[in-house]
Amino acid sequence: MLIPFPIKSTIEARRSTRSYQIQPVEHDVIDAVKSFSEAMPIPFDHNVEIRFFHADPTKTLYPLMKSPPDNIAFMAETDSISISKAGFVGELLILYAQSKSLYTCWYGHYKLTELERLMPHLQSPDQLKEANKGFGYSKVETAGVRVICITPLGYYEERGLRLMDRITEKTISHKRKEIIELLENPDSFSYLSDDILYALDLG
Repeated sequence: MLIPFPIKSTIEARRSTRSYQIQPVEHDVIDAVKSFSEAMPIPFDHNVEIRFFHADPTKTLYPLMKSPPDNIAFMAETDSISISKAGFVGELLILYAQSKSLYTCWYGHYKLTELERLMPHLQSPDQLKEANKGFGYSKVETAGVRVICITPLGYYEERGLRLMDRITEKTISHKRKEIIELLENPDSFSYLSDDILYALDLG
């Protein structure tokens, strides 16, 4: 699996961003991201669909955050394996975007009615009722292909953040659990090789 950007430094540089300049991504940059999305080196079979869409500069789609013009949706079936594959595919694309100096933020808690207005994708209007309080697609496995997560795609705007948000951006957005805390059986930690630990640390 050949990654066409420096993976370690890109992972270390990435932050979840919740404030964007309200301007579209430059054409050559968005074209590069789209081209990469169509030819990503994924080491397993999957049916994840990636859709690029435009949003209005309001706080309707994302809670408490104004949408930039460019956004991406990751679609898959809603069983745990399909969702996991969507996460892998989506994160690889997000890291490529980061390597192009673009900012992103995973959102599973999006306003479904607004997403459907901007990017029609549901098989039936009745599926809007499955959204938990109107956000996301559902709390449980549901029929068909759905948008698992979306992300804004754009340029960072620090001036758009309140003081508390700025503190969050610089601290919590890079805070993470230790690997041992993520294991189903913490005793397994001592059996992991250095190569596996390195890969998990990057992940």
